[in-house]
Amino acid sequence: MAKARGKKARGFFDYEFRQADLKKRSNPLGKLNKVIAWDIFRPSIEAVFSKAVKGVGGSLP
Repeated sequence: MAKARGKKARGFFDYEFRQADLKKRSNPLGKLNKVIAWDIFRPSIEAVFSKAVKGVGGSLP
């Protein structure tokens, strides 16, 4: 019988070890947050997502 391949079972402290490892590495999103003023994009994003619903959508039964 073939053994199923899968992810290794996570240990009790694996989450903490992973978080510590990620903190040691550089954070590309943190660097982007320092460089980009995200509020510039807010009006465009709100305009796209604030459109009124035209109907219920889908095909009729």
